[in-house]
Amino acid sequence: MEKIPNFPLDPMLKGLHTGYKFDDRFEILSNPVRRSHSFAFKVRDLEENQTKVVLVIPEQIRRDREAFNYLIEQSQLISVLDHQNIARLYQTHTEGRYAYFEMEHVPGSSLKTVKLKRQTNRLNEEEVKWIAEQILNALEFAHDQNILHRDLKPNNIILTSQRTIKLIDFGLSEPIRQALNLVQDSTASTIILYWSPEQVSGKPLSVRSDIYSLGATLYDLLNGKPPFFTGEVYHCILYQKPEPIEHVSPFMNDLLLKALAKKPEERFQSCQEMRSALQKTGVTVFMTQLSQSPSEKETKKQKRNSLAGTLLKPGMRYSLFSALVIVMLAIIISRLHFKTSEPKTPADSALTKESFTQPDSFRLKMLQALLDQAQIKIDRDQILNPRDNNALLLLEQARKINPYDPQLKRLTGSAKEKIITEAESLVKAGEKKRANEVINTALEFFPDDARLKSLRAKISAPDETQKPLKIEILNGAGERGIANNLSNFLEQNGFDVVNTENFRVNGKVQWNLPKSVFKGNLPKGKFIGKLSKLLRIPYQQDQGYKPQSAKATVTIVLGKDFRSLPPFQK
Repeated sequence: MEKIPNFPLDPMLKGLHTGYKFDDRFEILSNPVRRSHSFAFKVRDLEENQTKVVLVIPEQIRRDREAFNYLIEQSQLISVLDHQNIARLYQTHTEGRYAYFEMEHVPGSSLKTVKLKRQTNRLNEEEVKWIAEQILNALEFAHDQNILHRDLKPNNIILTSQRTIKLIDFGLSEPIRQALNLVQDSTASTIILYWSPEQVSGKPLSVRSDIYSLGATLYDLLNGKPPFFTGEVYHCILYQKPEPIEHVSPFMNDLLLKALAKKPEERFQSCQEMRSALQKTGVTVFMTQLSQSPSEKETKKQKRNSLAGTLLKPGMRYSLFSALVIVMLAIIISRLHFKTSEPKTPADSALTKESFTQPDSFRLKMLQALLDQAQIKIDRDQILNPRDNNALLLLEQARKINPYDPQLKRLTGSAKEKIITEAESLVKAGEKKRANEVINTALEFFPDDARLKSLRAKISAPDETQKPLKIEILNGAGERGIANNLSNFLEQNGFDVVNTENFRVNGKVQWNLPKSVFKGNLPKGKFIGKLSKLLRIPYQQDQGYKPQSAKATVTIVLGKDFRSLPPFQK
């Protein structure tokens, strides 16, 4: 991580210092650095024994449901990015004292730092071409997932210690800034030096917006300064043509000017198109140079001043929506995270399969990204937890795009089976309260599922074995007063006797029962077990049992052997 000058620290984070441990898992290894409109720490993951980065979600965002849900929604989609040139977003933590993103740690230096270490404050053309190739690989992968970077600049690009390029905080910087705008009176500041004309003017973004930002970044690395950095930068980005760079080849200048065209349709239309143009500017030899040992190519001091890398992960793509529509969609979808009402299934809705309109290609790609991430969550048994980033939330979002998708139905069924299996296991383990919580949460997503309702009814049904017994004592031995004597004994031991009388069969008194009996139709529970142990009479569960008194739940019939029972022994 790079060192940053002093800056005001979020008051909530003042207790976080080197050596501090939180969430019983992470140990802080560094002072905080300013990153993506927030603060980041290098940490040790004590469970995995791995160095990672924690990017803290600003407290003012966490306190605002709308802003917080918007940011979490963005991070869920970004977490599908798994590419060698993109630092991973592992997980979003929202339930502890601090909310934060758990991310891959990338040792290295930002391209801004690398550039400033050069005497000329710039890199040579071959180096920049080598860097651009890897950035294009990362952007192309993200674009294929319909995810845009939206904040590409030298600060967010790392040359790693393994001499590769990685983009860090992919897709987080701009959503955090937009979330801050929802909770602050003033607009969160950012650097627009690398923004496209459509981005500075608030218009919808596309792949070509990232192409512009990449062009501005390469221009900065080659020239030592971005295309526009003084005066009315906003006006220059919109209307002024960048000056060609004197010391680079005409081919490279042509490439940069095309990438920096004011109109998106005049730029490269894809990463592949820009890559093809880049390969025509000459033979890239820098890759070979990097593979040679330092002793062959440069002194130790020169090596320290050569390329390094940065950590920052790019942003997601909403190229077909205006900024206003993005925020509105995020607010609507965020309600899935805080269930204010039960969601409608396709059967509940007026929508039918015949009237359903198939999603466009953009939403189909988003659907597939959601389903892929849901599959990962299901495989990890993260179906209901974490509450803000689990399989059911992803499946619910996918259902909004296409409720009839076969993969969605398969994953939904798989998730439901795992929930039921978990609930049944909890019941067997005696954890009925936890099982009930699992079922109730699942019913928010599957409100009409008969199996879940049946299981909830079974779990919620009162447990008769845990209720105090209503005991009747019947005299089947013919000795006077023995039923009353046993009643007094049991009441002294905390039992409730509701009836004492003679034992009858078909209405006739029977006083010749040879052996005492303890029976009822209740399953054996703690009270029955206690009474059976106290009297030393085995309990007989009889489904056809009917007490002589309607108030009784169990019956004790004293037989001729009553004197052998503990209450009657002298």
